[in-house]
Parts: sequence; C-alpha cells; structure tokens
Amino acid sequence: IQRDVEGYYHLTPYGETSLILFKEFEFLSANREYFKTHTLSKIPIDFVKRIGELAASVNLSNPIDFFRYTENLLKESKEFVWLLVDQFPMNSLPTIVKTIDRDVKLRIIEPRERILNPDLDAMTSEEIQALSQARHTPLVEERMVDEINAYLFVSDIRCVVMFPTPNHHYDFKGFTATDDTSLKWCRELFEHCWNK
Repeated sequence: IQRDVEGYYHLTPYGETSLILFKEFEFLSANREYFKTHTLSKIPIDFVKRIGELAASVNLSNPIDFFRYTENLLKESKEFVWLLVDQFPMNSLPTIVKTIDRDVKLRIIEPRERILNPDLDAMTSEEIQALSQARHTPLVEERMVDEINAYLFVSDIRCVVMFPTPNHHYDFKGFTATDDTSLKWCRELFEHCWNK
C-alpha cells in the first residue's frame, strides 16, 4: 500500500496485481479438502494458473450430486453438450438420446485406449439401438486423445468438472457452475483437448 498526500492509503500497482493473482490461491484454499485428494498436475499449466476462474462454482462432494448435475446439464442444454470422459457415459444414455432428439449438438472426447467398454451382451436391444443412435448421427462428433486428465461436461448453460486423484482415478466429486467465467474456463479446456 501507499499513502497519498491527504493521508489515505491505497493499493500500489503491485498490490492491485497481487490481489488479481490471489484469486487462484483463494479458490484452492476454499476447496482445500478437495485438493488434498485431487490433482491438477495433468492439465495444461495455463489452465492451472487460471483455476481461480472457477471461484463461483459449487463443490460437489457427493457422487450422487455429481451424477444429478450431469443429468441436469444434459436436460437443460439448448444448443450443445461437450463431454470429456474416460468412457461413453452409459448411465446417461437415455438422457443423451433425448438431448440429441432436441437437436442439441454433442461432442465427445474419449481416450484412444479405452479400458472400459459397454458390455453389449448385458444390454437390451433398445439400449444397443440407442447407443448406435447416439454414436451415429450428424449431431454427434467424436474424437480421441491419448489420455483424459479431467472430466468435463459442458453445455451452453452449465459446466461440471472433476479432477483425478493422484493415482489417476475418478471418484465423481468435483464442481459445477453456471457463471460466464467458469463456463469459459471449462469450454476453453475442452477446446484445447478437442484440438489435440
């Protein structure tokens, strides 16, 4: 800080810049328990440096809440839904089909070497048909990457994001948001992966 001629104190330019950069630490600190068991080490450093942009997000510490918000994201979307996942979300297949039926565009990024695949023998004929519809329509685009380093569900209205544990597992705990700044961060991370 510095004092002006009238005796009032003001932030110096250094102080103003420090406060802008402090929002990243503030977000990490506010979500300390989550980040004790989840890592940002695999996402691009530019996004780690901007993690404070998720400050308006709500922490989803219960997997049931995580699934509820991803389902709501699919149901609420009007224009597009983007998914960055380690496998096609079969539990959301009926909702995904309804989303496509509303002419919502869908983009999906999955790992090139999928560990888990749908068990077609355990699926009903309706589920197989729905999966085929979800994968083979002009409204759906798919791409593959070598490794998934975060889970993202992004729409024109909401985002849901989850980071892995240090041993690269996903426990379906993360964050959801509807504010423009959080949506922009999530969209840009998805686009970074999409363009890879």
